[in-house]
Amino acid sequence: MSTKALQTFRFTVIALVCPAFCGCTQYTTPGGPARMSIFAGVPKGTVTTTPGGSAASQDPNVAIEHREPMASFPANIVYVRVQEPGYKSYTTQGVGRGAFSVVFARDVEKEEDWLELNRLVNVAQVGPLSRLLVPDYLQSEQDLRTAAARLNADMLLIYTLDTNFMDRDTSAGLTVFTLGLGATINVRVTCTVSALLLDTRSGYAYGVIEETAVQEKNTAALTSKNAMDNMRLGVERQAFEQFIDEFELLWKNVARQYGNK
Repeated sequence: MSTKALQTFRFTVIALVCPAFCGCTQYTTPGGPARMSIFAGVPKGTVTTTPGGSAASQDPNVAIEHREPMASFPANIVYVRVQEPGYKSYTTQGVGRGAFSVVFARDVEKEEDWLELNRLVNVAQVGPLSRLLVPDYLQSEQDLRTAAARLNADMLLIYTLDTNFMDRDTSAGLTVFTLGLGATINVRVTCTVSALLLDTRSGYAYGVIEETAVQEKNTAALTSKNAMDNMRLGVERQAFEQFIDEFELLWKNVARQYGNK
């Protein structure tokens, strides 16, 4: 047996035997981000359909072909978090089928984050996209813009979290790993918040944001799923706080460029 195969065999034995006999636990990392390219819009002339083959309903107030700024100021902004289809973590899960899912539970965000944005110049109101308005089948940003238009939103803030776990020593990605026994590894957790600020009516992109946070710990200090997940939530919260700060800078430019027209 080769050295690499032997190492793989040993890891598999530890992973299988440890939870059953040693009282240790396995931690499963959360799902992935939504592909933000989905929200660049549907090309002109493209016909979208539902899974049954019928034409998708389209809101006449939501244009696809024309990408021009149409928002009124002070602006009403609706925000929504999107993740990959079937997204799950220990604290929340995505809703909806199709190209992406929507996360409505606020496990990383805090109410004061949105209150802070409410106080920005040329902002009338900031609020969440209603679960009642989001369709079960999701295939493009038009589905979200249509829902936002029903709330009389001028702009739609779409964001996603991309959280990754790495063994710092081997640069190997981790999806499931054992806590409490076996070789100690240095876990490096990164989270990137990516966001698009879109015009609800036209889909025009006012700006994009990407902010990344990093934390590292030794698994000897992470003996439970709760400890591991608290680390995950901590780095996600740090990235989100950086995102809020960056949005404020973006908004100053947006308000200056478009708010006086």
